[in-house]
Amino acid sequence: MEQNISNLIKIIKKYAKLNGFKEYFKDLCKITFYFKNDINKQTILDILEDRIPLHLALEDEKLIDLINNIKKYQDFNMWPTHIINLVLILKDIFKDVKNFEDVYYSLIELLEKLLIF
Repeated sequence: MEQNISNLIKIIKKYAKLNGFKEYFKDLCKITFYFKNDINKQTILDILEDRIPLHLALEDEKLIDLINNIKKYQDFNMWPTHIINLVLILKDIFKDVKNFEDVYYSLIELLEKLLIF
């Protein structure tokens, strides 16, 4: 977990001061939490390459949210490797979590205390 937080901080530090990134991060956290058991690196690569991951095809509305959130990385000039790693790190952080708010608010508080947000 410590390694995940450390890697998360390294990535976010590059983009946190950009206008709208904090809101983007929150939306990305929410959708990653929802799909935490269903996404992997190949899923993210499929989305980045404009392919619909077949195993998620039945999740119409939420799948659109996932695709839009991942694709929005371009608004912040993020490297594709950063969005891939960011989603995978968030997936690992949320892996055994039952309630989104329990971890999300603690994570934001940590980032604020470190003056990243």
